[in-house]
Amino acid sequence: MKLTALWIGSVILATSLVGCVQKPAPIAPPPAGVEQFEKIAPEDELARRIAKDPVAVLQEGLDRYNRQVTSYTCTLYKQERVNPKGPMGPRQKLVCKFMDQPFSVCTDTVENPLGAKKALYVEGQWGNRMLVQPAGLGALLGFLLVEPRSAQARAVTLRFIDQFGFKRSVENMISSYQAARREALLTSKLLGTATLDGRSVIVYEARIAEPKPTGRFEFPHVRVYLDRQWLLPIAVDTWDAQGVQRGHYRYADVNFDANLSAKDFLPETNGMRLPKPTTAATQKTGK
Repeated sequence: MKLTALWIGSVILATSLVGCVQKPAPIAPPPAGVEQFEKIAPEDELARRIAKDPVAVLQEGLDRYNRQVTSYTCTLYKQERVNPKGPMGPRQKLVCKFMDQPFSVCTDTVENPLGAKKALYVEGQWGNRMLVQPAGLGALLGFLLVEPRSAQARAVTLRFIDQFGFKRSVENMISSYQAARREALLTSKLLGTATLDGRSVIVYEARIAEPKPTGRFEFPHVRVYLDRQWLLPIAVDTWDAQGVQRGHYRYADVNFDANLSAKDFLPETNGMRLPKPTTAATQKTGK
């Protein structure tokens, strides 16, 4: 398994997933991040801690998340260069629901769907496949069950639905950073402070510099927008080992008090339905 310097889930985070590939929408402007940062005040204690040990601050945010959060809703903006030699794709807007136990994700791509308009994934359900509603002409195929990391998914996204969310993204970042730090490959630099979607963030870059790229670190250069209150990355920009920008991901409208339950991740709750053969098979096996 590749180690990666990306959250999110990256961001994660992997949610424009696919029943069939369609003609992409026109290319949007460059990723809508923040390029101008305010200078960090000398008395900024959080910035000092990040400069000293960004991994420790990420772990603190993850620990707090694990204690306090069980589900949330959010809007995810993502823009990716799936082919490193191609152009940056269109910016997508996804309305998302997430629950930790069991790991459950539902997304509705309301702007520029690539492959899937809706995607629903509940870990362990339906043979560990995701239920998708194809976008565009693919909707004629009806609802489909698709492997989360299938070739169809890889054709339209860098991040997969089973990587979605703050927890798995931050866990992945910490694992990558720790591995790189053991080999003295990790450096980080504070860039400044900013306001992103009304939230105060500290912005820093982390780089994993291998003498020769091994492929262990998928995105060895990241820019992290760390929310001051939550100590979670609410936006991340990524570059590959060749210096090509590959993705921009941003969470907005995050509601950690959503109090979601299993009912919120049923197909019928989300205007979806299982394909008939799969429904019959499920009833027959009792799973």
